[in-house]
Amino acid sequence: MYANTEELRLNYDIQAEDSLIAAIINNPLYIDDVADTITPEFFYSPKNRALFHVMLELMQMGDNIDEITLFERLKNSKSVEKTPIVKEITREYIVDFRLNKILIASVEVLAKRIKDSFILRSISVLADELKTDTFSDKPVDLILEKAQSKVFSLSDARVDKSVSSIGDIIKMDKLDYDKLEEVTSHFSTGFKDIDQELGGFHNSDLIILAARPGCGKTSLALEFMKRVAKNGKGVLVFSLEMGREQLIKKTISSLSGLPLRQLHLNELARAGADGEKIKLYANAVSIASELPIWIDDSGGVNIIELATKARRMKAKVKIGMVIVDYLQLVSPSGMSQGNRTQEIGEISRGLKILAKELQVPVIALSQLSRAVEAREDKRPMLSDLRESGSLEQDADIVMFIHREELYHPGTEKKGQAKLIIAKHRNGATGSVDLAWIAERATFDDFGGIVNQ
Repeated sequence: MYANTEELRLNYDIQAEDSLIAAIINNPLYIDDVADTITPEFFYSPKNRALFHVMLELMQMGDNIDEITLFERLKNSKSVEKTPIVKEITREYIVDFRLNKILIASVEVLAKRIKDSFILRSISVLADELKTDTFSDKPVDLILEKAQSKVFSLSDARVDKSVSSIGDIIKMDKLDYDKLEEVTSHFSTGFKDIDQELGGFHNSDLIILAARPGCGKTSLALEFMKRVAKNGKGVLVFSLEMGREQLIKKTISSLSGLPLRQLHLNELARAGADGEKIKLYANAVSIASELPIWIDDSGGVNIIELATKARRMKAKVKIGMVIVDYLQLVSPSGMSQGNRTQEIGEISRGLKILAKELQVPVIALSQLSRAVEAREDKRPMLSDLRESGSLEQDADIVMFIHREELYHPGTEKKGQAKLIIAKHRNGATGSVDLAWIAERATFDDFGGIVNQ
């Protein structure tokens, strides 16, 4: 498979593998130092791979690791493939291993060498696969997606994710608050009542935000964007329906408190414009220009292109959240054979995978079916999601916006919206009252959580 001896040397390190296995047999406590750093698949030698796999099983069961337990577990383990090479491992082989293999470095250094060799092998295999793909009839987009996804996952595996005390983290990062913040898995939505209900936005979550047209799902998403960005989290927005100019105007309106219609009509530039309004506008523009927000309004993007762009941005800048407006405008990769339900399933799964891969929450806006309009009770339900099966299954959180005044103009709840949390994989469902500020087409805290 490899072209020369130098490439062989680079792509596996049997000495490091043998030394680590022997070290753990001699001192089983060493398994705790490397169990969260490497996995059995990192080992090139089938025997070492099988032995390390069994060591992990013994550790999980709380059993001691010695020649006897190691050999007996290897014989009885159903998760280790008993290939002819693995069957060559005898109790005498393990004893000889313990006595004759020399610890050439610390176990942490050995684990790093084993991991690096695994990554080099994986890159070599990927290069061969991609070369083969270039001579196939696969779409270029799929080949690029495969390359970028695998390289990203290998880069992620290269990062040391060991647990550290908060004191050590602060010392290592020299009190760098931005870096310290990265160790948390959740952050504020910017709305106190939504935070109380959801516990904030959680990394790797796919969040579906759905509503009928005109209810303000884009407005709420942009308010999330603004508030999260003001708290220092980078936000990447894929705006497939609205142009960037419109998004910026809505953001400036929210920041300044100025009515959105004035910005659309350029009233501030007219003669006699209020000096205080101009000051508010200028201040809002200044704040907006400094926010860590990136907007892609190219439109017509498919799920592969979207994931590729997000992955590329994550590698360049600190992206803490991704917003997709809206899900039904994302195109499939072309592999779903024209079935719309399957296409939406491919897109929702792709977004969930992206959230897990980038370790950020992904908020995907979604349309609701017309079934809402046909019911006396207009409050949305999970069954109202278009192609609801895959969306409901893939999402960690499903939220609906309901504004009573859209259906009953004379209601006492004018200027009030309800955010319905219809699905919450890691918590309770319920609803939160929000204030709807029509002149700025945005939302604010209303106060108080109302249980369903």
